Amino acid sequence: MNNLSPEDKNAIENLIILARYVEDNSIFTKEDRATTRRSIARAEKLIGRQAGQDSEMDAAAQEAIEMVKSKFSS
Repeated sequence: MNNLSPEDKNAIENLIILARYVEDNSIFTKEDRATTRRSIARAEKLIGRQAGQDSEMDAAAQEAIEMVKSKFSS
């Protein structure tokens, strides 16, 4: 088992969500995309999620996504 606190797991979850957003809305090389996907899969394993498993986004994650969207849209 890992020793991550709920806050650690939430932070990793938020980063996974943001990484997927960036991946979906960016131009990556094949190598960049592969690295991102491996990193997401490893982070999901750390928090006990199955790779690609969908989950409810909490308010903090949604707010972070909106902040990223607003920065890239301006």
